[in-house]
Amino acid sequence: MSEPLVQLSRHRRDFWWVGALALSVRLLHAHFVARTPFFEGPVIDAAVNRALALQLAAAADTGAAFYQPPLYPAFLALLYRGGLQSAWSVAWVQAILGAITCVLLVELGRRLASRSGAARLIGLCTGLAAALYGPFVLFDLELLPPCVVQLLLVGALLLAFRRGPLGLGDALLGASLGLATTGWTLSVLFLPACVLLRGRRLPRPRTSLAALVLSAALLPLAVTARYNARHGAPGVIVSYNLGINLWLGNNPSWRETWRARPGAEFEPEVERADRNGMTTPAERSRFFVQRAVQDVQHRPLAFVARTAEKLYYVFAGREIRRDQDIQLLRDASPVLRALLWERGLAFPFGLVAPLGLMALWRRRAEPELRLLGASVVVYSLVLALFFVSSRYRLPLVLVLLPLAVDQAHELWRARSTAPVAQLALAACILLANWPSELTAKFAATEAERGLLEATAWRNQGRWEQAERLASGLAQRFPAEPNVLMLLAELRAAAGSCRDAVPLLERTVALAPRTASPRLLLADCYESFGDEASAQRELANALALHPHHPVALRRAAWLLWRQRKTREARVLTTRFLASGYRDPALERFFYRAVTPSDRGAEPAGTN
Repeated sequence: MSEPLVQLSRHRRDFWWVGALALSVRLLHAHFVARTPFFEGPVIDAAVNRALALQLAAAADTGAAFYQPPLYPAFLALLYRGGLQSAWSVAWVQAILGAITCVLLVELGRRLASRSGAARLIGLCTGLAAALYGPFVLFDLELLPPCVVQLLLVGALLLAFRRGPLGLGDALLGASLGLATTGWTLSVLFLPACVLLRGRRLPRPRTSLAALVLSAALLPLAVTARYNARHGAPGVIVSYNLGINLWLGNNPSWRETWRARPGAEFEPEVERADRNGMTTPAERSRFFVQRAVQDVQHRPLAFVARTAEKLYYVFAGREIRRDQDIQLLRDASPVLRALLWERGLAFPFGLVAPLGLMALWRRRAEPELRLLGASVVVYSLVLALFFVSSRYRLPLVLVLLPLAVDQAHELWRARSTAPVAQLALAACILLANWPSELTAKFAATEAERGLLEATAWRNQGRWEQAERLASGLAQRFPAEPNVLMLLAELRAAAGSCRDAVPLLERTVALAPRTASPRLLLADCYESFGDEASAQRELANALALHPHHPVALRRAAWLLWRQRKTREARVLTTRFLASGYRDPALERFFYRAVTPSDRGAEPAGTN
């Protein structure tokens, strides 16, 4: 067999080894996670993604503009429509996608090797490192965008290194980046580097390349923008959570809002725009952007200081949670415990980041590395403008991981002759793993971990397990409003409103700025036939949030039923003027504005 064929056979064998290892590790991790409630009962953003996917699968529409990037819910909806609805079916598909990403990283590692003679070794080690990279394994099994976005970004980077004439591959390059942007908006920041990298392999002029790539990238963005415009959010390209995300990381209390997660403390913050009458998606996003910009204008030095601090956290070793408590999954999965840990060194990112950054600095004279380095810097700065979390920095790992492997190879080769480089690496590792009081606070408390577990049981329909766990939590943490609220919701759903009312009253006392417990109280009072108390709680909710859609609708129906026409018309008018829709309420309202119908009683109240 000729040497080129032998080489090709070896390269293919590398792909198979990496793919098999990556798939095995992910499925083994899934085996252990399947023993927890989180496998079939996703929480927070994962639960939202599943709900949206079910809506899209059933009706090809969610009925509203996209609050979060839509690519992953659309992907999940395709699986559901294809009959892959079980948790294990989705886990298999996502594990395969994760394995393919690792295989592609083998080739990217070869392309980024600084020595051609070591290209195969660097590629193989990159793929093996990706197969065993703890955060990749973690997020490849979550109902979150990384498993899809990472595959698209690696594919785009490889297409950017492609040689040959302008053609279909360049259209695929643009489409990959456009789709990735609909899954994670900051993916668009890799577009300039990809175009320039590909342009280096084409003869001048390169305007045709830029036009083709940009046109292909804009197609998926045009689809999402059109969808949003048809659902009341003209001008919103991907999703309208940009404003709230910017504000969470740029306000006088940014350390607290950055750590905030759904619950009693977060609800009043996320509803700031609505309480001020900004009820359309574009208005909400613009409201938070304006507040963040005002803070920057009034306190520019504080803005610079916090952005610099968050930029450090982009490259700090510790994994910063956002949607799920990593420790809960580590406790359940020996695979994750072996691949993601902190013992002075925050493994693996606390090692990958210093090595990758050192490689970028060492190879700064290479034009292609300068382009990739610029993308890393720009992405990091933009991420620091918002806030940092583990899954948001995964796109950086796609670039840093092969460079880290290359840097480790170079340090090994020069281990006896490059003490300065070894000292520099030690200093970088020390800095990346320096203890941080702020990031340590991102770990979930015992009450929050129990709350996540109880919510997971509820989200998979296991109400008895959820209620039993929530009851135990309420006894141990009687001053935790989120625990009391969840237990009240479970008991109200089970028809035990009399048991729920004391819990809700306690929740209101502990979280007086939160509207949700007041709305559930109103539900319970109505079930008792106590309309006066229900009306009082709805009025209290509207005092906190004058434009709350549920409170407005419920209060309007209640007043119509009590024949309090003038008050009912005021609330109904506010409901409709806020842009909310309830066809039954609208029909009754427009009938009741005539004198002959003002005393009529509405046919429905829900």
